[in-house]
Amino acid sequence: MSDEKQYFELGEETDTLDIVEFFNERLKGFNLITNPKFYLQANKKQKKQLIKISKIADQYQEKMGAEILVQINPTYFDDFSSSNPDYIDNLNDILFDQEIDKIEINTKNGKISIKKKSINASKGIIDKFNLDDVIRAQKIEEEVESQKEDQENS
Repeated sequence: MSDEKQYFELGEETDTLDIVEFFNERLKGFNLITNPKFYLQANKKQKKQLIKISKIADQYQEKMGAEILVQINPTYFDDFSSSNPDYIDNLNDILFDQEIDKIEINTKNGKISIKKKSINASKGIIDKFNLDDVIRAQKIEEEVESQKEDQENS
């Protein structure tokens, strides 16, 4: 069995600093009414998506020093950053933005929630990148996962 850790804080290993910088840069494009604290975690076995955002349970927020958990598969990030001709430009941008866009902050009480999307992209993301690229980005993400599962099973 491998000694490689499945979970670790992004930025903890120097080769993941680019992911932290990329996330922070993408986050700047959103006008959140408060400045929630994020815990960026690598999940090397995360399947079916590059990035997954979830709300940290209230009882753990103080201990973790964050309200929102952001799990990123660093292998997918690197793969999607490559100049693979099968991938579209801005693939990481689209996938990060559509996930960040799920963050909802109640203007009255400041409570954070993560909304669900039926098409998995908001109008703003579709307007920014166009529907075809968003759909293609999601399909590429699914195909890569399927290929990785096939490799693991063979």
